Amino acid sequence: MRDKDNSLILKRPFYYDFIIEDGSIYFPLANYNALCKGNLLNDQVDILDIFPGIPLNKRVSYTGIYKYRDYILFSYMGEDIIVYDIVHCNFFRLEGDRKVNFSSSTVYEKDKYLYVVSTFNGGVYRIDFNEASIVCVTPMEYIGGNSLVGEVIRVGDVIFIPLNQKRLLVEFDMEKESFKYHEVPDNISLVNTLNFAHDRFWITGSDKKLYTWNIRDNEVIICNEFTGYVKLFYQEKIWFGNSVFYNNTLWLFPGYADNILKYNLLTKQFEKIEIEGEEEIEGDPYGGRFFKIKYRIIQKCDNKIYFTSSKTRILYELNLKTDYITKHLLNAKNIYNNQIYPSPEGGLMLEQNYTNGLGCLIKNLTRKNVNKSMSKTKKEVCGKSINNYINNKGYNN
Repeated sequence: MRDKDNSLILKRPFYYDFIIEDGSIYFPLANYNALCKGNLLNDQVDILDIFPGIPLNKRVSYTGIYKYRDYILFSYMGEDIIVYDIVHCNFFRLEGDRKVNFSSSTVYEKDKYLYVVSTFNGGVYRIDFNEASIVCVTPMEYIGGNSLVGEVIRVGDVIFIPLNQKRLLVEFDMEKESFKYHEVPDNISLVNTLNFAHDRFWITGSDKKLYTWNIRDNEVIICNEFTGYVKLFYQEKIWFGNSVFYNNTLWLFPGYADNILKYNLLTKQFEKIEIEGEEEIEGDPYGGRFFKIKYRIIQKCDNKIYFTSSKTRILYELNLKTDYITKHLLNAKNIYNNQIYPSPEGGLMLEQNYTNGLGCLIKNLTRKNVNKSMSKTKKEVCGKSINNYINNKGYNN
């Protein structure tokens, strides 16, 4: 197969989660069920391996990833954690009494253990690779249902977990494996983003305010409001989903806000960061995106932040020293074991579900027995032309 053949290149592949290490990016490719590795020097992506036991026409791939030593862990809703052994190039499962859904930002290393915070119920799970075991350490009365988990952070050996449904901030000490529970004050609307600096928490919620909360004396201060700086492109009032502190600056990354904000702790002023091509169109909440939240996962590596846009499927690299943003237009080579993957006769998915946005995906998922109703002809067309379709429709810029 020739590398220059554009029919074998998937432009700007999408993924729900990723990890950055030593100039490389690892991610599970959405809808292809493939583990990929990309070189950030040239933005070329190769398929490392194929996830076992997943039909080619299954539309959702693994949504969480974390690299631990020579292993990569993957999370998928309602399934066991699957692990890839990088050295021996094989997969195995970590089976536990409960299924754990995590993202790369909710896994923490302490001594010989990994502590994983479920993005669904906020429970803490201990993984011991020596015993290949997963154990829930959170008391059962605090487990169950969708707890509306806010941004989870680590401060030293302590993990803080906002459970918005219960209006609690959970404090978990990894050294002692002990819990404390703090009631979120009534004057804080919600805890969507959470960070810690200058002996207090910095919080944004469902309103347009930036709060600080000192849990020692339970003092809450409204530092500023970002009215006029950003607007929502979706009706849910999750303005921001992730935050990063660096040199007296708080960076706020959108959930459903239209732009990134940075807040200077010294001047107490906001600044809007606009990225060309990331503008939101009023009245078009899905905007051709594959996933609603604009920047779901934020990876901080030294003095850089990496984030992927669900709108443009571009990986951005933000230099925190200079505020300069680099675009990475990833190109995934559609070759595995010297063969086209997936095979043309496999019939992967409806093409428009990947290219025409979330609105189309929702529309098609509401059809009854959508997978069963796909004709053989449709499947063959999808498998043959998904990459050509993306290129011909102008998604290759």
